[in-house]
Amino acid sequence: MKVAESISRFPVVLRRGLPDNVLSFLIDLVDEMMELKITRAPKRAYRLLTDMLDLGRGDLVERLVRAAWCAPLPDVARKLLSDDPVLLITHCIVRRYEQGVSPPASPWHVDAEFLGFDQPVINFWTPLVDVGEMVPGLSFTSDRREGGYAFGTWLESVQPSGSSSDTQAFQRGRAVLRERLAPAALISPIVSAGDTLMFDQVIPHKTQQMSGAPGVRYSVELRVAGRQHLPSGYVGSVNRIAIVPDGFWEGGHGLEVIRACDMSG
Repeated sequence: MKVAESISRFPVVLRRGLPDNVLSFLIDLVDEMMELKITRAPKRAYRLLTDMLDLGRGDLVERLVRAAWCAPLPDVARKLLSDDPVLLITHCIVRRYEQGVSPPASPWHVDAEFLGFDQPVINFWTPLVDVGEMVPGLSFTSDRREGGYAFGTWLESVQPSGSSSDTQAFQRGRAVLRERLAPAALISPIVSAGDTLMFDQVIPHKTQQMSGAPGVRYSVELRVAGRQHLPSGYVGSVNRIAIVPDGFWEGGHGLEVIRACDMSG
């Protein structure tokens, strides 16, 4: 299954409206994760869920997934992927971002930089506060898919070995992407707290920039793929962390959680 065969109308806002008590619970969880020291990256404005596992705090991961991966996301993921969804935990993130205070956000990029282009991966991006007007959300472009595939072709040409460690190469690639997308109109969806913005890994995007001193953005990014169509970094992985029991959310769908083969977090 190629990404080109997945839904072409991303990004899409899924109006699901998590209750206020769940939002408060998730914000407290993100704060707790952000306060934990990550030696290799102490200043970054996000935490990987695998950071928590490496610190022996799998309890935080379980609580977050149980609260954030709830109806209707399981059914939506299953329909979009035509397969049982698997949580790609190595690439699941929580963020606490404050413009001008946090380290600079990523410029234009595509998630396929680290997930590849061959298999569809969906990012279920859920802000825990309202974003798009007073708090920065995400910006996309009207040239979203064409630009993403152009970037992918460029990456393949400069990195025939498949290595993702050439920082200068990625910086050059992002410069090419910025130049290509410069004339395109920005799309910065307004997303309410607890709703979910869905997009796949070939759509160029970046953190929305705002003037003044916008508020703090809290968000959860859960990336999923189909069980039979995993990205190459996950194929053959024996690091299947858990299968969340059926029945803990409405609809009763279990969720398999898998860690990438060649990454510690």
